[in-house]
Amino acid sequence: MNDFQHEVSMPWWRNPWVGGVLLGWLILNLIQGTFTELFHDEAYYWMFSQHLSWGYAEHAPMVALVIRIGTLLAPEELGVRLIVVLLNVATIGLIWAMTDRKKPWLFWMLMFGMIEVQVGGFLAVPDAPMIFFVSLFLYRYQVWLKNENWLNTLWLTLAIIGIVYSKYHGIMVLFFTLLSNLRLLRNKYFWTMAIAATLAYLPHLSWLVETNFSTFKYHLLDRIREPHPIEFSLNYVVNQILVAGPFMGFLLFPAAFKAKPQDEFNRALKWILLGVLGFLFLLSFRTHIEANWSASAFFPLVLLAYGYIAERENWQLWTKRLFVPSVIIILLLRLYLMIDFIPALKQVRNEFHHWPEWAEVVSEIAGDRTAVFINGYQHPSKYRFYAGKEAWVVNNFGYHKTQYDRWGYMEDSIQGEEICLVSRGPFKGCDTLRSEGGLKMYYRYLPDFHSYNRIDIEVGAKELSVPRSDTLYVPLKLKNGYDAPKKFVDNKEEFVPHISYHLYKYDKRLASKWTTGYLASKTIVDSLELEVPIVIDVKPGEYHVIFSISQGWFHSGFNGVYVPIKILAPAGLPQTSSLYPKADQK
Repeated sequence: MNDFQHEVSMPWWRNPWVGGVLLGWLILNLIQGTFTELFHDEAYYWMFSQHLSWGYAEHAPMVALVIRIGTLLAPEELGVRLIVVLLNVATIGLIWAMTDRKKPWLFWMLMFGMIEVQVGGFLAVPDAPMIFFVSLFLYRYQVWLKNENWLNTLWLTLAIIGIVYSKYHGIMVLFFTLLSNLRLLRNKYFWTMAIAATLAYLPHLSWLVETNFSTFKYHLLDRIREPHPIEFSLNYVVNQILVAGPFMGFLLFPAAFKAKPQDEFNRALKWILLGVLGFLFLLSFRTHIEANWSASAFFPLVLLAYGYIAERENWQLWTKRLFVPSVIIILLLRLYLMIDFIPALKQVRNEFHHWPEWAEVVSEIAGDRTAVFINGYQHPSKYRFYAGKEAWVVNNFGYHKTQYDRWGYMEDSIQGEEICLVSRGPFKGCDTLRSEGGLKMYYRYLPDFHSYNRIDIEVGAKELSVPRSDTLYVPLKLKNGYDAPKKFVDNKEEFVPHISYHLYKYDKRLASKWTTGYLASKTIVDSLELEVPIVIDVKPGEYHVIFSISQGWFHSGFNGVYVPIKILAPAGLPQTSSLYPKADQK
């Protein structure tokens, strides 16, 4: 065995000092994970774990499996986060094993000075298993480049499967690794990995096909963003520096960018770093980019920066200077997540503090009724976790569909029942509830509840056009997504079901109007076809319109998709424009 093979194959736990650091890190995150209330998304992913599946709205299934295993081993918040904490320790051990191990103090300063590492050390989110499998992939790829054999190929295959089942963003790591080394296309081990990973991914691919790729629809179709908003790109750049910091990012990025790859492995790291960051930067000209979407590039960032800084004393001096304030800020943040001692930080407080008390208040008000929230997945998930009672959510056209829309049994169980409607904003006839920590919401009891979110509305044209203030008759096809015929119930004057339409300019809603497409007392078996008139009074231009099933003030569901519509100047055009002319009905 040569020196390289001995170095990369020696487990990190055989070094007592390294093992001691990681043991301390494990204990710190176990404490943090026990005494920090669940992040909104964590509660949602906990709900995933209660309904194991090959896929979920917007997410691959690994996070659900990780949380499910943890909750079988430990209670409450710690159970949700237990496996994530263990994976994080293993991840850092793998990253350490990929360095030259000559300057451990430098490695630990770079690693523990990053918010991504500190917060990612205990939060149960899809990034956690993805980062672990990316680290495993990089570690085994480094070994495989020196020794191509079937055992290392098996390890790489398992890592690839873990990446693609953890988070879709991780696929960028695989793609840019291939681009960095195109000779892999002539390698038998590569094609073995590709075929095996594809076969293992078939259950999730089948789920995507079955759900009509709805996981991607939200980002590609359900959000119409203004093109090239510069603030998206600026926010993206700033967020990357902060997540790698708060101060260390100003050191890590220039060091990693300056590093010159000396071998195939480091060339792969550079391709991954620049490829992921560059792709997301280009995407930021179309939509908002979450700071954590680049998580798969952060450990290539650390490895490249470490190699560069380790050879330069001046950079090492700046590492020491920036590490101290970074850690102080991060430790204060970690302490605050457990103890609410900074009342001014309302956004963070509303995420991490006083939710058990809030759930108790909502539970007392709801009584035996099911709590039904308006828009989002956060509140029903927190309520179910902390109150242990049933909850559901009605998502309207102003939000988007979530996994709750797929759990049909929840919706079916409350049809015709009296529910407790809960919202972040006031609505008709509501009362106010307040809980400890200043959390304020609004509620009202609704008898004989009915909802129609599993009915899809298809427009009989890919693009619409109509002169301003003229009437356009639009053919619609309603498709029943329920397991049985669905009747539109007219249970009270203010809840008459009907078709409504909503006009958008990019992501700004300009108008919402009812149509004469009343649905009361109709029954949809498989589908229902009708035409509805719309009149739009805005200046000529290009817009989008979405149709939904509304029930008065209560709800305008997310039933359709955004359809382009051109509003034309009225001069010289007929008074009525229609896909099917009906001038006599005007």
